[in-house]
Amino acid sequence: STVSPACGVWAPATTAARSTKPSKSQLDTLDYATAFQASNDKAFKAAQMIADMAPGDLNKVLFCNSGSEAADTALKVALAYHRARGEGHRTVFIGREKGYHGVNFGGMSVGGLPANRKAFGAQLLPRNPCGPEDPLLELENRILVLHDPSNIAAVIVEPIAGSAGWYIPPKGYVKRLREICDKHGILLIFDEVITGFGRLGVNFGADYYGVVPDMLNFAKAVTNGVIPLGGVICRDFIYDAMMNANSPQ
Repeated sequence: STVSPACGVWAPATTAARSTKPSKSQLDTLDYATAFQASNDKAFKAAQMIADMAPGDLNKVLFCNSGSEAADTALKVALAYHRARGEGHRTVFIGREKGYHGVNFGGMSVGGLPANRKAFGAQLLPRNPCGPEDPLLELENRILVLHDPSNIAAVIVEPIAGSAGWYIPPKGYVKRLREICDKHGILLIFDEVITGFGRLGVNFGADYYGVVPDMLNFAKAVTNGVIPLGGVICRDFIYDAMMNANSPQ
């Protein structure tokens, strides 16, 4: 099953085959469908196709309108997940210096590009950046110690930083980051707006590095840049925890 659509309606998806009709047929069939507490068969099909491309048990899809919305959606899902598990005190997010996660307040809060932050610094959420020199050592020895791992909701990174100038992570970095998050019960979010849908020669950066994140953000290339669309792919355990509790939607 998958998740759809923009408003956060969680529902099972169909497995019908992809339509071979020209794209204009959608306008003739249904030119607009509300995304508030409802969905439609085409959204379910799209969710299934995207989930089929994703690695591991990344099987639940939440649609939105852009990469910026995807970043904020992932942060909200992280908070809701921990609250559903009785760990609502996990509210701290960790981003990277020179990281880019869109232009909404949540994404700018966990981003690390000074030009995107300088005009709104007083309004942003508290942020705890890892520096570029030895980020994993800084994460383990300074940031986790400072905040206590039990208070941290998620770490959000780009598998390869795009907007900052194509920073490729050191060998073993992504796998070690996965191990650190697993050790402390911290969710790992990959922002794959830049690296997703074949940009690295495979479906996602997660495939390239052999690491399955807990959430994977996408946009842009999902429609080849033609129609505004973004989303978050979540692992099954996140969906299960939220469906078994009275979580915020």
